[in-house]
Amino acid sequence: MGATFRSLVLVAVPVLLVGCGSADQDIQTWLTEQRKLARPRIEKISPPRQFEPSDYVAAAVEPFSVAKLATGARDRSSSSNELVEAEKRRRKEVLESFPLDGMAMVGLVQLQRDRQALLRVEGRLYRVRVGEYLGQNFGKVTAISDTEIKVREIVQDAAGEWVERVATLELQENQK
Repeated sequence: MGATFRSLVLVAVPVLLVGCGSADQDIQTWLTEQRKLARPRIEKISPPRQFEPSDYVAAAVEPFSVAKLATGARDRSSSSNELVEAEKRRRKEVLESFPLDGMAMVGLVQLQRDRQALLRVEGRLYRVRVGEYLGQNFGKVTAISDTEIKVREIVQDAAGEWVERVATLELQENQK
């Protein structure tokens, strides 16, 4: 049986190799035909547009004149001072004595249409409504959602001007 198997293998291997050779030839023929059929599509590039320079027409007012800069600074300071003056005239509320980063929103209370947020400040709970003030930067509650409180603050920027910014207190889960 060993000799028969060996003779069978000797006959089968050349037959299989000849079969592979014809399949390889078919693949090569197909590839050659596909290369002839495939034509690259090259679109022509439009020629570049000619640059046409234009003359500079000077403005009637010099943009960096001292008078113009002084006028702009005066306008900004008067409007920013109005923001702070109105805040200074009103009576301070309890939560304005605490910094905003020391507060945490820990819950929400809905009484009919009145939505109130629960804030934890130094271990005590406070209820806050839209329109109330909190924080040390003239913060006013503008919106209360299920997950956060939006607060409009008035702070000084790097140039010393008073500007508005929006801060948020997000709901803190698992607060003890």
